Amino acid sequence: MNGNFLPRLNAALALALCVLYCAWWLAAGASMQALPVAALLLAILPLAALAPFLWRGQRFSVALAGLILPFHFAFAVMELIANPEVRLWVAVQTFLTFLLFALVMASLRQVRTA
Repeated sequence: MNGNFLPRLNAALALALCVLYCAWWLAAGASMQALPVAALLLAILPLAALAPFLWRGQRFSVALAGLILPFHFAFAVMELIANPEVRLWVAVQTFLTFLLFALVMASLRQVRTA
C-alpha cells in the first residue's frame, strides 16, 4: 500500500465531516442567528484548517487532530442520546468521527523510516 494513503484518507475524512456538519445545519433549517453560525464555524474551522496538513501527513497536525476529535465524538454521542429526531445525521457523524480518530491514531503509530 502507498505510504501516502493514510494521510490522504485522514484529510478526506476531516473534510467529509465538515461537509456533514454543513449539510446537517442546512437540513435543520439553517438559522442565520449569530449563535448557530458561530457553533457551526467552531465545529468545522479546526477540521478544515487541519485538512491540508493532514494531507501532507505532518505529525504535529495529526497529533492536534487527535486532541480535537474527542470533542466531536462527545458531541455526537450526546446528540445521539438526547436528540432522537436527528439520529441518522448523528449516527453518520459518530461513525466518521470514530473512524477518523482511529486512523489518526494509526497515523501516529506509523514508524517513519526516512
